[in-house]
Amino acid sequence: MSRSLPSSKRHSDGRPWSQQITELEEEREAMQSEMAEQQAVAEDQLEAPRGRRSRTPEELADLREQQESLQLSRLAMTVC
Repeated sequence: MSRSLPSSKRHSDGRPWSQQITELEEEREAMQSEMAEQQAVAEDQLEAPRGRRSRTPEELADLREQQESLQLSRLAMTVC
């Protein structure tokens, strides 16, 4: 049995569906960012025993900024 969305454009708590979708998308992005950070820390910890020092949180933040900048540059090239 499939459930269809109510004909109303509002969620049962009174908020517009579009607002709830936006909030869920923002929550998903935040979770993905947190997971990526945790993965970077875990990978860094795996490499540390091989004689490499762990990166500081500031170094990890710089690397993430560089990666985001590179991804945005690639996206811009794709769009143009």
